[in-house]
Parts: sequence; C-alpha cells; structure tokens
Amino acid sequence: MRFAIILQTIFLLVVVHGAKIEKHKRNCDPLEIPLCKGLLTYSLVTYPNLLGHKDQKEAWKEILDYRKLISDGSGKCRVALGHFLCHLYAPQCTISEGVLPPCRDSCTNAHDSCIKELSRRNLAWPKTWKCEGFPDAGLCVETLSASPVPEPTMNDAVNETINTDEYQPNHSALLRRRYDVLEGGNTELYVGWADVQGQGAANDYCRVVGVDSNSRFLACSLAGSKGQGHEYVSERGFDVGLPGSWFMRDMDNDGRDDYCRCIISGTSSRVTCMKAGKSSFQGSMKERGSQYSFDLPDSSPCAGKRLNPVLGMR
Repeated sequence: MRFAIILQTIFLLVVVHGAKIEKHKRNCDPLEIPLCKGLLTYSLVTYPNLLGHKDQKEAWKEILDYRKLISDGSGKCRVALGHFLCHLYAPQCTISEGVLPPCRDSCTNAHDSCIKELSRRNLAWPKTWKCEGFPDAGLCVETLSASPVPEPTMNDAVNETINTDEYQPNHSALLRRRYDVLEGGNTELYVGWADVQGQGAANDYCRVVGVDSNSRFLACSLAGSKGQGHEYVSERGFDVGLPGSWFMRDMDNDGRDDYCRCIISGTSSRVTCMKAGKSSFQGSMKERGSQYSFDLPDSSPCAGKRLNPVLGMR
C-alpha cells in the first residue's frame, strides 16, 4: 500500500511539473491586431487563445465582422466590446498565470452595451461568447465598469466638445489622477502622465488612441474629470513622430506640457512640438492652429536618436 501511495505521489508530481513546463512553452509575441492596439494596455500576447486560435491572424479573421462596432460604434459598445474581445482573442502573455479569460461581467457588459447595435447591423451574439461560460471571479480579467460604459463626451477627435457637466476644473486644490480610464492607449506609441491643465502636477493621463494612422489621435484624460470621453485631444491623424522620439514637457514655459517629437522634413529632421492649449492641443478643431506649433532650437538632425520620454531634449 505504501509503495502504491509513493508511486501515485510521483505520478502527480510528474503531471504537475509537466503542466508547468507546458505553460512556460508559450511564446510571447508583439500585439499586431490593429483593432486592439489602441485598447489594450499590454503589448505582448500569447497563443493558442481560449477559442483555439493558433495565432493572431486566425483570431483577427474571426472578429473582422465586428471591427466596425469597436472602431466607430457608440461609446458604450465600442469600449465595452473592445475590452472584452481583445482580452478574449488576444490574451496577455503572463508566465505566472497562463491565459486569463475575461470575467463574466466583462462579457455581460459588452453584450448589454452592444446588443441593439448588433441587431441593427444584422449581426448575432456568437455562441462562443456565451457569458455563462466565463468565470464569475478569480483568475480572469474584470471589466473596469460593472455597468455599461457611459457615452463619451466626444465621439471622435473631429467633433471636440468638453462636457462641462462632467468636468469642472478647480485649481484651488490639486486635481487627482484617474485610474479608471478604459482606453489605455497604444503602448507602442506615447503613453504617460503629463500636465496639460497647467496645475503644476503631471496628473493628466495622455495616450495615443485609434486604429490606424488616419484615425489615431492624442487624448488626455484630465485629472478631476469623469466619464470615458476624450476631453482634451489633438486632431485626428496627427503626426506621432519617429519611434522613440516622442515626449511631453512644457517647452514654451506656459505651464502646460506640449507633445514633442522628431519628424522628417525633406532631407532633414527636427524636433517640433504640438502646443498644449487651454482646452485641447493646437491643430484640433477647438484650438485651431497647426500641430507643428513650434520647433525646438538646435534639434536638427534628430532622426535615429532616442529621446528621453519624460525629459526629452535637455
């Protein structure tokens, strides 16, 4: 009997050890699904996912019919469905916990937010997205809002308005950072804390959002604001600059952090800044002007140089 118990123990150890090895065999690949690049806060994904897709190409083909709901649907559906689908089809590479499924509340949030739009587009909620099949809690990715995400104060960077009912700055006290922002931004582009309000503290969360170069824009979730709207933005399709050259810093001494980056102009390159205005960046419909507000002196040539994302040029 003792010998049998010892053999059983050895077998269990081998199985557990084998499971750990199998989990660690997963490869981490850079996120390439365009739809998810501006929605996820991570940049490395792992496959196969929970639906059996072997790579991002397979996963992307299956969600093509629903991409319009995420790229240009209503605020409620766009963010909720994007959060749910991207975590399901492009799971984060986590060595310690393997593949994490979305939690059930993430699924129900997306379902309730999108069911009317799905019907209008003659699309059905797939059986593979059945919310009852996802865990209630534990090792899963929770939604950042248990209820449907409120309509954004601005649907895109072309229609820029500030919802004054939601955001009323009070500079008599330091406005606090927000950690409930759903659109984390594209981690391969600029993401960071800055001070575009001029309150003397880098408490505004700024990041590049959008699916491609024609639709992406810089959006800052302002400290002290509410909702998931884009209160402070650049123009749509703005010039992000050369990789590794972008930073945000007050370069014109007006108290607000400007967005600066290296750009190529003809045969030369230079660092040019998009000025942070009172309500948006220059070049936007709110502030007008040009996104190339002013050039930094002695910044040419800058191509091929990596600038400090916080300190920039010194």
